[in-house]
Amino acid sequence: MATLEETINNSAKTPSAPKHVDGETKLISIDLLDDNPFQPRVKMDAGELEELSASIGSKGQIQAIVVRPKSDGRFITVAGHRRVAAFKRLRDAAADGERSRFERISATIRLALDDAQLASLAYAENVTRAGLTPVEEGRALEKMIDAGLAKTNDELAALTSQPLVKIRRLRRVAKAPKVIKDAIDSGILVQVGKTDDGTPREERRSLDLMAGLQLVSLFEHILKTKPKQAEERTAGVVRRALAQNWSLRRTEEFVKGVIEGKTSTDPETSEQDTAAEAPVFERTARRFVVDLSRLTAASETQRTGLRAAFEALLSERANEASEGRDQQ
Repeated sequence: MATLEETINNSAKTPSAPKHVDGETKLISIDLLDDNPFQPRVKMDAGELEELSASIGSKGQIQAIVVRPKSDGRFITVAGHRRVAAFKRLRDAAADGERSRFERISATIRLALDDAQLASLAYAENVTRAGLTPVEEGRALEKMIDAGLAKTNDELAALTSQPLVKIRRLRRVAKAPKVIKDAIDSGILVQVGKTDDGTPREERRSLDLMAGLQLVSLFEHILKTKPKQAEERTAGVVRRALAQNWSLRRTEEFVKGVIEGKTSTDPETSEQDTAAEAPVFERTARRFVVDLSRLTAASETQRTGLRAAFEALLSERANEASEGRDQQ
């Protein structure tokens, strides 16, 4: 057993936990920073991060991040995750003589933040900034529910200061099948035609939130009748909707038709139902391509649109030619 003198000496050698003052700003090692567990942003835009890094590298840190101390001497980043990522990027890329400049970051201490405030602050910081997807928002809301910070949609609305209808929509998206979340979050590759040499041409296309919610309803309906096929059939519809540029109204009509038993999600059957909605022409800066196979089944509205687009193209070319002659 240690003597009283040994106990005193050992205590003297053990560093006491650092004391912090609420609201003070100090320099903190970036290696002591942990992410906010309720941080909604999963991905950072590489271009924006590079731009922020360049700004900090040339002008220095303008705004302090906000942190909450932990009992083990580390800190939770409450606000400023992008600035922390920029500092780490700058430190890792710096020469040996410059590394110390980016090893510590200016941070404001907040002592009285509970988990609910951590979640609401992280959500508020990110939801007002462009680039946070509905899927990321939905996941953040589910984290708050899982952590016991809220139990109902009404409580989530109060916690995040968001409309109740938005909360409901985002939570539905968070529980959607992967193909719908991927299509909303970052888009998926779909075949949209062929190149001049006949090679299939793919393009990454995305669903907007409202179209995605319609397809969630479709998935929920199929789940009741053909549970083992629900994800596969929903994925097929999602890909057709994107490949054929379905409007929200077209998506609503299709889903309604399936629910009422008037339309099938079977690829062979439903392809006939949706063929008329496929785009019959494509215009780019250098090409105007008409898909003759789709033109045969095109509706009168589509034919009228094709004529109008072609006439507009001819008019534009005529005007350009006239302007060219005037300048000679």
